[in-house]
Amino acid sequence: MKLVSTGLLIFTLSLPAAAQAQRLQQMDRDHDGRISREEWNGPAERFDRLDANHDGFITRDELQERGRDVRQKLESMDTDHDGKISQQEWQGRPEVFDRLDANHDGFLTRDEMRNDIQQARKGAGRGRADFSRMDANGDGKVSRDEWQGPAAMFDRLDSNHDGFITKDELQKRR
Repeated sequence: MKLVSTGLLIFTLSLPAAAQAQRLQQMDRDHDGRISREEWNGPAERFDRLDANHDGFITRDELQERGRDVRQKLESMDTDHDGKISQQEWQGRPEVFDRLDANHDGFLTRDEMRNDIQQARKGAGRGRADFSRMDANGDGKVSRDEWQGPAAMFDRLDSNHDGFITKDELQKRR
């Protein structure tokens, strides 16, 4: 499921536990079971949010706890307990709600959120038009801040690990 305001975090927390563990392992360059600030390749603010105990490391337990928090937040948004979130119940940015509401009926269901995640995993941004749309600042590359898909996908597409996805890197993945 997805939450409110942080695109990449939402996708990361939406990944199955095995995928989260794999992402953590990929970032864990010194193989100590946790991610230090030096190993982290995302925005500093996101690191700070995930580092729940503020010890300078992100652990699998902290990610799992954050995932539970996200699910609880979504459940608390469903104030009428009908199993879906209306525009009135949504506590995030309206444009995120609109993107997630695939059938435009004014409600978010688990299926819509699950489908959105699956679509992003299948190849968000592979086409030229999608790349231009994602490259918000027009510099010819997509940064982590511009990326709207799963963080794990960004990592796979960023083949040279420079923190950007270029058209060439997307073409190589086809």
